Order: sequence, then C-alpha cells, then structure tokens
Amino acid sequence: MNNPWKDLPEIEPYILPLDYELIDSENQTLSDDTKIQHHIFPEPYIGDHNAPIVLLNLNPGYAEEDIGFYNQKHVRTLWKKNIQHSPMDYPFWFLDPSLDVTVGGAKWWQTKLKQPIQIAGLQKVANRICCIEWFPYHSRKFARLKNIADSQNYSFHLVQKAISQKAIVIVMRSQKFWFESVQELKSYKYVYKLNSPQNVAISRNNCPSGFPLIENILTS
Repeated sequence: MNNPWKDLPEIEPYILPLDYELIDSENQTLSDDTKIQHHIFPEPYIGDHNAPIVLLNLNPGYAEEDIGFYNQKHVRTLWKKNIQHSPMDYPFWFLDPSLDVTVGGAKWWQTKLKQPIQIAGLQKVANRICCIEWFPYHSRKFARLKNIADSQNYSFHLVQKAISQKAIVIVMRSQKFWFESVQELKSYKYVYKLNSPQNVAISRNNCPSGFPLIENILTS
C-alpha cells in the first residue's frame, strides 16, 4: 500500500487531499475542544514501521506550545523524514537527543517511555519502538468523526503488517476502535493492553503481561 502522507501539503491547512472534505465538514460542527487542529503537522505514526514493538494510541493531542515546537526548522526536518519513512538515527524522532525535552511531544514521550529508556537507552528505544495513532490529526480532546478518514486505512495497514511480522503490540488507548478497524488484533497472540488508559506510561506496573517481552527485545 502506498504511503499517502507523501502528498501532505507543505502549507496550511496540513490535511491530506483525500481527507480534506471530511475534515472540513466535521470541523464546522465540532466544539473548540474537539476541533481538528490542522495548522500543525499530523502525526499518524512515529518511528520505524518495521519496529518489533508497536504502540497503538488514539490521536495526537494539542496544546498551544505545540505551535512553536513544530515551527522549529529542525523539528520540521525530523517530522518530514519520519512521515516519509526515511532512515533516521532516532526513528522514534521525539526521542532524538537534539530536541528540547521540556516542550511538546518530546516532553510527553520522554515521560511515557521513561522505563524503557532507563533499561536500554534512547537510541535503542527509538529504533525498536514505534507508535501508530488511530486518528492522525491533532485535537485538544478526541471526538470520533462520522466516517473513517481515508488516510486511516494506511495506519491500519501498518498494524496488519506488524502483526504479520509478529511484533509485540501494546494498545495504549481505545482498544474498541482498534479491534473494530484491524480485525486481526482480536485473535493476535502478542497483543497487550495497559492497566490504565488514563496514564499510558509503558512500564512494568502498567503492562505487567507485555513488559517482559518488551524488555527482552530492548536488551537483546
């Protein structure tokens, strides 16, 4: 399946042409909290899509500080390499040590992946873990749209590919949506969920059944 994200416009609104009609229509009725924020880059996935550990999240959040974060030239370069599946030293690019870890996604992911980083270091975690979002566009709060955006099918394809490669799959949020969208997850042997979908830290306490496998992959 071809990567549709290579066609994302280079100027606002940052919406794929194949998603535009749906997003534009829905944004006219959504509240300020749930409105899709298309003035910053979407994040359909983060990291190497062939990584042996795959995290499934709901959608990227939004805060005012994200605007300044994504407007940095270096950040835009890393984001573009990620979206095009280009080779990177730190494919899970929010863990790149060149980033300011006090703002934006870099701050958020350093916290959620704290224990894996302590075990194996930034670079190994950045190369062996990826995250796929169920919905690729930012919002302050999530609201499910009336229809699936066309671009979501590529994300679902990446999950199916991960299953075929026997990756460890950790559902961070919205198991119901993921199981509806990727039927293979229902019977997949190596899928795990977190104890707390409110605190989605990847840790021994929050993922007791799956974390030993994660630790084994990171330390091998």
